[in-house]
Amino acid sequence: MRHLSVIFIILLCVLTLSCFQTPSEIKVEPSKIDIYDQGGTVNLRVTVTDKKGKVIAKAKPRFSVEDSSYASVDESGKLTARMSGKTEVKVDYKKVSASVPVNVTIVDVLKLDFPTAGIYEAMGPEKSTFKLNVTVKKENGEDVDLSILKFGSSNEKVASVDNEGELTLLGDGKAMISAFIGKKKATIEVPVTILRPSAVKVDVPRFSLSLGDTAYLPITIISTKGTPLVSFPVKVQFDKEGIATANENGQVTGIAKGTTNVTIFAGEASNTLTLTVK
Repeated sequence: MRHLSVIFIILLCVLTLSCFQTPSEIKVEPSKIDIYDQGGTVNLRVTVTDKKGKVIAKAKPRFSVEDSSYASVDESGKLTARMSGKTEVKVDYKKVSASVPVNVTIVDVLKLDFPTAGIYEAMGPEKSTFKLNVTVKKENGEDVDLSILKFGSSNEKVASVDNEGELTLLGDGKAMISAFIGKKKATIEVPVTILRPSAVKVDVPRFSLSLGDTAYLPITIISTKGTPLVSFPVKVQFDKEGIATANENGQVTGIAKGTTNVTIFAGEASNTLTLTVK
């Protein structure tokens, strides 16, 4: 009887040892933490596995922060931001550990403004760009990299916006442009006027250049607002081919001696001058 008891105890120990799981790896999610609000929190999700990759369900890891002046962590893995700075949160279970980088950027000031005082409208040809002033500062007054911001436009048919606050003008109207990060958000209403060509003004009616030289045609594209349109693409036609070539910027190159009439088209507007290649 005593012999059977010893065998039973041995079997019980073997079974107990076979059920015991030795931790091999700790996985922490998210693998990188960014917090942008004072008191902002992130809940860590921790999985402890053994050498066979099986989850140790009853594992209770310990949490700690390398520098608690920037963030704190409680026993459940809840991380709370304190001030801007970089640190690490460490997760330990028995002899296994893992760490996750933590970047705290407390955004205290977030503003969007027009680039020039007194001008509260974005004007330009279709697909031209208009850069808003973006101010982002930490609680200590330091500037924040714009790359952490997200931007949005309320009307993509009027203006789209990239990740640095630069607008692409697409149509007449108004668009609400927003920048946001964490709980901070800034919004500005941007009226957009697309400047279209109303006239092609010829500054010098007879224009000449030497063979092989390159020059800009002496023209000014006038917008519907009566203002010059700078770098507006044009289409150039020659009455006589083979005397000069031209690109959409109005830049001509003399390739053979001769004289030709040159017609410049900008949108629906056009005008003509005479070009002589000497």
